Amino acid sequence: MAVLEDAYADIRMAELKLDLDHLSPEEAIVALTTHTRNYYLKNPEFMTLVSSENIYKARHLKKSARFTELHHDLISMLQRILDRGVEAGVFRSGVDARQLYITMAAIGYST
Repeated sequence: MAVLEDAYADIRMAELKLDLDHLSPEEAIVALTTHTRNYYLKNPEFMTLVSSENIYKARHLKKSARFTELHHDLISMLQRILDRGVEAGVFRSGVDARQLYITMAAIGYST
C-alpha cells in the first residue's frame, strides 16, 4: 500500500505544480489531460502499479486514508476549472469533477 500511495503522491504533486488557474478553462483541461498522458508515458511503472491494483479491484487502495486525501486537492482544482468554464459559458453545468478526471486518466491510459 505504501508503494501505491507514494506513486499517487508523485503524480498528484506533479499535477498541482501545473498552476492551471492562470489558463482559460479550455486550456486548463487540455493541459491537465496532456500532462496526464505524458506522465503515464514517462512513468510506465506507475501504469503497471495502477493496472495491478485494478486487477485486484483496488484491494489495497480501499484501505488507504492517504489515497483519498491525495485526490482531494486535484478534484478541487478540477472543480475550480469547471466552475470557471461554466461561468464563462464554455462548459455546461453539472459535470462531476471526479468522473471527468477518471475519463481524462482513461484517455491518457489508452493512448
